[in-house]
Amino acid sequence: MQLTKSLAFLAAALALGVDAAPVADPQSSPGYGPNPSSPDTTRLNKRLDKCGGSTFTGETSSGSPLIVDCQQLANNLSGSGSWWFYVWAGTKELARYGTCRFMSYTVADFGVSVGDLDVKDLIRNSIAKVGRDGRVGAKGSMNCYPGGDAVWWYIWHT
Repeated sequence: MQLTKSLAFLAAALALGVDAAPVADPQSSPGYGPNPSSPDTTRLNKRLDKCGGSTFTGETSSGSPLIVDCQQLANNLSGSGSWWFYVWAGTKELARYGTCRFMSYTVADFGVSVGDLDVKDLIRNSIAKVGRDGRVGAKGSMNCYPGGDAVWWYIWHT
């Protein structure tokens, strides 16, 4: 029922906005483009911080991802942009490298945006706070744009 109401509201809002705002050609808009690794992404913005501070819970064990893989994943994210995903997407893999996977989940009605700098910082802070014996595993939560909605994140083994 809530999803139906949300979709009806979104459809009405979009219908009102169609005549009010011209839509630019995505090819002519600098800094925007699809994120090929995420089917739920609407556009990709470069070097973004979309979330506030995060909680951290250490989950490091012998089965956790290798720190070197998570470090490389963080390095690969430089300037990669942001991901927009929806509650119905469930747990969403935002990025991976080797044994390291960064996952997110939200219950936001209209979706949420997580920036590349958010993910990069979370990976690096997790390594510093809870990494040990060459491995890191962590989880936490943060509030993200546009409405300050909660996002839960995880660093898991692939």
